[in-house]
Amino acid sequence: MNSRRYLQRTEPRLNIIPMIDVMMFMLVFFVLIVLRSIPDQGMSFNLPHAAKTARLPQHSLVVNVASSGQISLDGTNLTMSQLTSRLNNLKRNGQRHVVIAGASHVSLQTLVSIMSAIRQAGIKNVGVAVRHTSPSS
Repeated sequence: MNSRRYLQRTEPRLNIIPMIDVMMFMLVFFVLIVLRSIPDQGMSFNLPHAAKTARLPQHSLVVNVASSGQISLDGTNLTMSQLTSRLNNLKRNGQRHVVIAGASHVSLQTLVSIMSAIRQAGIKNVGVAVRHTSPSS
């Protein structure tokens, strides 16, 4: 029997390839979660319907308008002047797209006032969130 073979010390090798595979999987998983997250959650609206719609930029600011006419941005209720100053500050930070989302029965005057406040902040890319419906509906 060769006892020398049992007494030899071999250097342990650390196999990190499975750990790298797991880390890459987790990275892809978290990136997909972040890309699918909705920027402004918490208010449920009955959006107006339109037969033809276009997809807006994904990183847009969302101005919510409640059926009572209350305006909110990032969950904070604002007046028209506060909305203008807040959008002005966000525009300086590189934000250039705004989406107005509100109930289907919000008055046209409220919509025009919000669009005017957004224009006063210097933002020209404004969209209105609608729900897509088929033309036969």
